[in-house]
Amino acid sequence: MIQKRVRYFLAGEGPGDQSFIRWLQILADKNGLHIHLDCEPLTGGSYETMLKKAVYLKKRNDKTKTKAKACILLVDSDRATQRDDGWSLAQLKEAAEKENFIVCVQRPNQEGILLRLLTGKANLELNTVKTKEKLNQAWPTYKKPVDAYTLSAKFSIEDLARAAKVDPELKILLLKIGLVK
Repeated sequence: MIQKRVRYFLAGEGPGDQSFIRWLQILADKNGLHIHLDCEPLTGGSYETMLKKAVYLKKRNDKTKTKAKACILLVDSDRATQRDDGWSLAQLKEAAEKENFIVCVQRPNQEGILLRLLTGKANLELNTVKTKEKLNQAWPTYKKPVDAYTLSAKFSIEDLARAAKVDPELKILLLKIGLVK
């Protein structure tokens, strides 16, 4: 008998987040987790806009798919400095909780997560301006948006677990889907 996969709904800012989630799916499959990471790219926007679109897409997907065990919204913390809708991260998390979404914040952005996955870089304190520059120095062939297969060739679950030890938001995501304990 084939075990049914547990579905998680994830929404991220763009194609890079979608690739990151696809990579998490590859890791889950390699580790025998019976999960399906249903990912929807949101194509950016303000925190409010992204949350509204994520809620809409989740409801639409629930009509044709099994109910998601959890709903997760991935956002970059550097977007909070833009304050293009006046929402802070705290306001986003509060509004998301009302919609049964967990917000996982990439600090300062996805490039920061990728940089921390590299050996010896997990504890780096990063700001938005220098993150991409530091990532390009440490990983000269990096091109945005990176695809899931490149991530799979570059990083392991051990890299992810090491970074999650010092990144509480990443740890929340990985614990929720079962990739780390």
